[in-house]
Amino acid sequence: MLYGTFFILTSLLILFSCSASALAGADFRCSGQIIRVGDTRDYVLDKCGEPTSIEERIETIARGFRQRHPESHEELRYIFSEIQVEVWTYNLGRTQFIRYLTFRNDTLVSIETGGYGY
Repeated sequence: MLYGTFFILTSLLILFSCSASALAGADFRCSGQIIRVGDTRDYVLDKCGEPTSIEERIETIARGFRQRHPESHEELRYIFSEIQVEVWTYNLGRTQFIRYLTFRNDTLVSIETGGYGY
């Protein structure tokens, strides 16, 4: 019984630690301001300044929908749209981790942490 309780408590502690570190990586601090997913490019630029580098690309998104015809059959149709994607890299030096901020149509959609900067 004691072993089972210990195992459950240890598992919960490990799970909580992993969840806390995953959540901690979801934000990025610039000049004392917290940058979060959902922020705009202009806001990030204002708070963090120019990134070390910017990678730009265009992605094509396909959205499917069903169209019903009077003859009572359905047809699957697609609408294709292009979105602008930018990945901003912030190299904060050898003592801090590199941050990769991905924007889709001017909105921050992900913050990833790389290795130590240079």
